[in-house]
Amino acid sequence: ENGAKNSIIGRGSVLEHCRVECRGRIEIGERCLLSGIRGSLLANDNDGSSPSSSSSFRVPSGICLQLLPLRESTERTSKRRNGARGEAGHSFVCLCFGVEDGIKDAPPKTLFGMDLPWILRMSGLIEDDLWDASVPSSKRMLWNANINPILSSNGDDSNNTEFDFSFLNWIQCLKGLDDGNEGVDSSFHLTPAATMGLKQWREASRISLSEIRRRVDSAAEARYRSSISCKTFEEKRLSGEVSDILLNRRHEPCNFDYIVDFASSSNCTKGVASAVGNALEALDAVASQALTRGDFDIVGRTFMTMSMLLSETSNRGVWLRDEINSGKEGATDKVDRKIVESMKESIAGLQTPELSVEAMTSIASVRSSLLAPQNGSSNAGTVEKCRDFLEKAASAMTERCVSGNAVARKHPPSLTRRTSPVPMGATVTASAPARIDLAGGWSDTPPISYEYGGAVACL
Repeated sequence: ENGAKNSIIGRGSVLEHCRVECRGRIEIGERCLLSGIRGSLLANDNDGSSPSSSSSFRVPSGICLQLLPLRESTERTSKRRNGARGEAGHSFVCLCFGVEDGIKDAPPKTLFGMDLPWILRMSGLIEDDLWDASVPSSKRMLWNANINPILSSNGDDSNNTEFDFSFLNWIQCLKGLDDGNEGVDSSFHLTPAATMGLKQWREASRISLSEIRRRVDSAAEARYRSSISCKTFEEKRLSGEVSDILLNRRHEPCNFDYIVDFASSSNCTKGVASAVGNALEALDAVASQALTRGDFDIVGRTFMTMSMLLSETSNRGVWLRDEINSGKEGATDKVDRKIVESMKESIAGLQTPELSVEAMTSIASVRSSLLAPQNGSSNAGTVEKCRDFLEKAASAMTERCVSGNAVARKHPPSLTRRTSPVPMGATVTASAPARIDLAGGWSDTPPISYEYGGAVACL
């Protein structure tokens, strides 16, 4: 998000669960794996200037980079070495190693995809910078090496915070040398940015891969990943897929599984309720557009889609999980009498010969009233009543589709006027299409028609 133009992702690289902001150029090398990188990315350019979001963010080729949140109880217990800096705010561990590194090779041959002894020689690091003295030489491997720095965020929301990845500069600098690592001038010196990055890496609290499972906040990471999925799919599903399925009568179900997935792993009730609300508003727009076109079958299917959305989420204890509680004191499934009257008026409005868009506004208003918290909580009974209300609205649309009211909107009134009774003894001939069911048929009737559309094969 907000990334500069001309940013590149190298061949064979994979990015997953990433949501970043960087006003500078983003360069991902070849054969990289980036996971969970989030927030505003700070880096510094090769001139050694102070880190900023306007600087370029570069990941060397062949690097695995993953950002994971740490549990609060373990954030302040990192091993300190060489005067390591303290950790302020919520902390994340940044896993960083080469995609082809032998994690459990003893002794390790490579680090960051480069020859380990060569890295130590060129950077001035020693083995004690990587391993605790308690780890014997024969047991030293990348698995228990303290190579993964802890980065501190400046806020509780990891999506809107800043992370300084300047430590990558020294790795980038070494990776930029010849792959053979031979013939490098002994007078070689790191660039100012690389020197600053190496200093940042050495002074940071670092942990090993073997410590990750014990210290990472898996629940927080799951919530973050779900929030990305919901936000990413929401606009695409609502403005594209769902509207297209309904308005073009496509024989496919309207899929809102991203909301269920988000809610199943999220404790953010407001966030999930907002996702459901956005979906309902998008369906309101579809219903209004279909009504304007006189496509009452689409309006009815849209109402049923709303009902099924509420069913899918409430039955799984989702978006109202923390609010639906029938046993809570003061909770009731009784609906206010005024709302009941509004429900009746709204349904009656759908049955009038001249149907207007205001009827859609009335339906949405009643639905909002039914879903609004009562006595501080929403009740499962009122949600169920809201579903029933929407299904009645859908039935009213079905009635219009099979009655003269639907025809009256598109044809002269004379075609639907009632004629005088046929005299006794007269013969009347009438014609109508015959329905022949194939393998059961009836796929054009509810609920199938609401879930998948009403396409049928006719003879």
